[in-house]
Amino acid sequence: MTSTEQIKFRTDVCYIPSLCILKSSESTQKLNQSEQYILTYLLDKHHRPVTKDELLTAGWPGRNVTEASLFQVLRALRVKLQEEEKGDVIETVPRIGYRIHDFVREKISLQEDAAPVLISHYNVSKQTILLTVIGLTLAAGLAAWFSLKNNAEPKIYIVKNKIVEANSLTLIGHTHEAIEDLNTKIINLYQGHKEQLKQASLIKRKIVAYKGHSFYSVAWCQTDEKQQCIANTDFSYNIQFSDWSEFTNIAAQSINTYRENPIIQTELVRKPTAQVYKNYLDDSGIESKIVHYYISRDDNDNLSYSLMSFIKEKNDDYHHALSVRVATLSQYNEPTSFLASAVIEPKMFNWAYQPNKEIVADKSMALINEQQMEDDFINNRTLFSHLVYHQDYLDLILHENRGLYWLHYTQTSTDLFKPAISQKDTRNN
Repeated sequence: MTSTEQIKFRTDVCYIPSLCILKSSESTQKLNQSEQYILTYLLDKHHRPVTKDELLTAGWPGRNVTEASLFQVLRALRVKLQEEEKGDVIETVPRIGYRIHDFVREKISLQEDAAPVLISHYNVSKQTILLTVIGLTLAAGLAAWFSLKNNAEPKIYIVKNKIVEANSLTLIGHTHEAIEDLNTKIINLYQGHKEQLKQASLIKRKIVAYKGHSFYSVAWCQTDEKQQCIANTDFSYNIQFSDWSEFTNIAAQSINTYRENPIIQTELVRKPTAQVYKNYLDDSGIESKIVHYYISRDDNDNLSYSLMSFIKEKNDDYHHALSVRVATLSQYNEPTSFLASAVIEPKMFNWAYQPNKEIVADKSMALINEQQMEDDFINNRTLFSHLVYHQDYLDLILHENRGLYWLHYTQTSTDLFKPAISQKDTRNN
């Protein structure tokens, strides 16, 4: 019988340093190197607050990084530590820095083929560092888990491009029947719009349509003389199969041509690395969703990201918090039907949504999409997203469950797709 220790926080999450993981009754999450260093340093210095400069030195020894990198790690740790309110574990000390001072050391025993047995439990008040070891059984399970995930493959897509008058049209589906269905629906939508307004305002547009298993997804933007999307003219919609006629009627009468900047109501928002703006057509009472991406590269050269989703209800000017999730990203190196593809390895998903009596949840595509995403994350399913279109500061992404969406960057392109984009530019030149 092997005796060891684990550190338990007030959120009932335990830190296991030997495996670099945080464990709760619901999930086991891997920490990257900087997250390990930061958490360990905060625990080492539990008796006093530590400054940002101390944490920058501890988290990235021998390297010069900005405070943005520190904020990204602290944000990820708060999520993984399952803080319901900011400061539940990592306390912010105004004008000084941060500290962790409330935790418990537990001494446990691990038996083969058995759950951990508590040998002794003692509270070291607010002054202890956590050190623990987990047995071979869990290690073997984690190894098998990663092995299964690495064997995942993206689904097969059919992509068809065509020109409709002055518009560029791309159709995406899993079958030829889906492509034909999309072709008919988009052409009819265009003709209906043209007849209603006596002239087509759908000109010089890039239009992309996707048929999923239970919904249509349509994205478009107005283009300039270089066939590049004009700023703030990009839109994306998810439409349930049963609501396509309603979408056609709305589109025939008027098409949004300019997107206003959304208002986000939360104290948690910092400037994101990228943003998504999504519209929904259903009878739920939820009108649109905004997603903030926070993307960074860890010390092992892997991309990680956290996302915060916000929804806007009809007759409300504000977007309110919906969910938070964390994952790692890597480029899929096998050929696909797209410019590039990414592998998404789920790490954590938490709801921030507060139910509203006026919202019909089972009719909301926004909530259904999030529930599907939660299920994928809880079951550690490898996910894929695909780069459909790229220009500086803007990508069009296709996700199997979420459909099409425009991703707005604060830099010319994401590190994830840079190799593929560079190769494309070289070929074009």
